[in-house]
Amino acid sequence: MGKLKTIGTSGFERKNFLRIIFVVLSALFVNNLVYYTGGTNGAWAQLNIFLIVMAAYYWGVKGSVLLSIILGIITGPFMPLDVTNDIMQSTYNWMFRLFIYVFLGVLIGYLLTRNKKLNEDIKQKDSVTRLYNTNRLLNDLDKRIKNKEEFCVIFINIANLEEISKYVSYDIVDKIMYNGINELKKTFCDSFIYSASFKEYIVSLNGYDYEEAVNRVNECFDKLYKSMKANGYSIRLVTKVGIACCSDEDNKGVNIYNKARIAADQGDKDESGVYIYDKVFEKNERLLNEVAGSLPDAINNDEFNVVYQPIVNIKNSSIIGAETLLRWDRGDREKVGPDIFIDVAERIGLITKVSIWVVEHSVNQIVEWKKLGLNLKFSINVTSQEILDESFRSWAIEFVKNNNLDERDLSIEITERVFSTDEDKLISILNDLRSQGFSVSIDDFGTGYNSLITIGNIPSDVIKIDKYFMDKIDKMGIRLLVKYIIEASHEIGKVVIAEGVETKAQMELLKSYGCDMIQGYYFSKPLSPEDFLKYYNNFKGEDYGI
Repeated sequence: MGKLKTIGTSGFERKNFLRIIFVVLSALFVNNLVYYTGGTNGAWAQLNIFLIVMAAYYWGVKGSVLLSIILGIITGPFMPLDVTNDIMQSTYNWMFRLFIYVFLGVLIGYLLTRNKKLNEDIKQKDSVTRLYNTNRLLNDLDKRIKNKEEFCVIFINIANLEEISKYVSYDIVDKIMYNGINELKKTFCDSFIYSASFKEYIVSLNGYDYEEAVNRVNECFDKLYKSMKANGYSIRLVTKVGIACCSDEDNKGVNIYNKARIAADQGDKDESGVYIYDKVFEKNERLLNEVAGSLPDAINNDEFNVVYQPIVNIKNSSIIGAETLLRWDRGDREKVGPDIFIDVAERIGLITKVSIWVVEHSVNQIVEWKKLGLNLKFSINVTSQEILDESFRSWAIEFVKNNNLDERDLSIEITERVFSTDEDKLISILNDLRSQGFSVSIDDFGTGYNSLITIGNIPSDVIKIDKYFMDKIDKMGIRLLVKYIIEASHEIGKVVIAEGVETKAQMELLKSYGCDMIQGYYFSKPLSPEDFLKYYNNFKGEDYGI
């Protein structure tokens, strides 16, 4: 164990030892050269000055002075002035040389040490803001943690300053930046202020008090970080602030710094806000990043699978179709649902690859079931990004035709939330799909902002009432709303499916309201292709009271 420790901790000592050996050998060489070339009467003794410079560079003033004294003594009373004639130096001669050596050692050691400090200071300062950078920040935080100090780290990010800089002159950005720095110095005059870039600032605040930290930040915001005028421009600044206080689990400065940065990621990215570090948020963000990194391999390694949830017609007690649902087999890794990985796939540009995989596997499975005599209608979920993608739509339609599948056997499911953008284009696309034989289902109905408008305005064949209503259907207000949705949908010729039905009481109530179909755990969870086939062949409506 001792040997391992020596190997692991002696890097600097080994380097220093080699320097000492090099300087000693150089000193021996130089002073032997002085002696064998005739003594100090010659010019070779001046080479010692280079050794003094070297010592000053390696060890600063103390090292250079120590070597100066040693060299002064070696070339002093022990070194002849003239070796050939055996003439020794006078005391005045070698003492004066010793003084010169020491003087040079002090001067050069001081200058080189000061230069090193200045260079180090430059390295630790941001070239634009002239505040200490994150290198200095992390060193300071490590020291504060080692000294068991109580402190908070405040991370301030002017999130839209880089975007603003594209459209205004640098003078305006410069003014915003320096106004911000000056305001920070006023508000946090008793604290350390650092800069990661021209739009990111960090404050190391004394004390362990979230409330005080939030109040100090808000004080600064009220004066500066909401909006400002510069050179005739009115500029709205989006400033995200994260606060993290040092705790016992933070053994390195980078840990507490990253916590503050993570805290600043919370909330709407386009809105200013002050946020306190949240472990749950960090865990979720870490999972999302891991999912984003794993998705490409999941597609390539065929880690996805499609399951099918039966849709039951409660008017004639039969299974009339199924919704295809995507699942991801992540092995021993933390499980994630499609609500997470589909959203991530959209954000990182992989949603089309995922959708192609789903369509291919779903259509192939449907074709197999058709050969076995299953005359069912299958619904496939698509996002707004997919349905607006003309190349994906063309490919999917062609793929269905090439597999001799009737378009009427497929229903395209979209959420009503997709109509918040490009509504006119989406309506046109849906009308075109319906004209080709596909049906359209509005999924999660009732959870959007324009549900009532959606019923009549959006071209669709099926309305799927969201599970939210089933969970609260025991409340009179929700119950009446569900009844109204069913009646209104029927009035304009749409079929209604209730999602998330889990009890017989819910099923009977929906049946009394005239709901057409039901989907949910009361009948079955989503099933693998093999289990779905067994369930379909063995299904009997009377087993469920219909």
